[in-house]
Amino acid sequence: MVIKTAKIYMSESKKTKLIYISIFSVIAFVIISWLAISVTKNMLTQKRLQKNSSDFFMKGVDYTQIAEDGSIQNQMQSNQIIHYPVNDTYVFSSPHMTMLDADKHPWKITADHGIGKNNGQEIYLWDNVNITQPIVGTGAQQNAMQVVTSSATIYPQQKKAYTDKPLTIMQAGTLVHAVGAQVDFSTSTVKLLSKVQGQYAQSDGNKK
Repeated sequence: MVIKTAKIYMSESKKTKLIYISIFSVIAFVIISWLAISVTKNMLTQKRLQKNSSDFFMKGVDYTQIAEDGSIQNQMQSNQIIHYPVNDTYVFSSPHMTMLDADKHPWKITADHGIGKNNGQEIYLWDNVNITQPIVGTGAQQNAMQVVTSSATIYPQQKKAYTDKPLTIMQAGTLVHAVGAQVDFSTSTVKLLSKVQGQYAQSDGNKK
């Protein structure tokens, strides 16, 4: 069998047209691919924004938790609360909490910011955190206690607080510095965890 090959001749104008068609095809493919990628990125961005968006907020909040016997268990006030559904968190502005000990004496907890997690079982506070046991009864001024730190986690159901940050305790003329503490509001006790240093201010202003 004899196979003969033939040469195909094409005019210069046809060659030029084919080159242009190939170039336009490549450009069109690149543009379509870019558009598809851009649309996909925009869709993903919109989904992320929707997930990170809040679904409701409240202002001037005053919340009181009542125990089974009808007595007040915990209280919280906040200038504003914003809820984010993606991880079910509550963001507090200037939170102010009140925890009661076994004798119904209050502990006051304030901060600039706060986040509530796990359906309010864990509240993280930061910036200017103050945990204070105010004056109890008549003539008991020396029993007032104030704990100042940069951040702390409050567990309202357990009536406890924890911080691993440096802190200062002021009570009855005594100044104590430490790193880390555990507060039990039920028993009105504070356990210092490390690097404890204290000084006592005498009535004449001298310090030891």
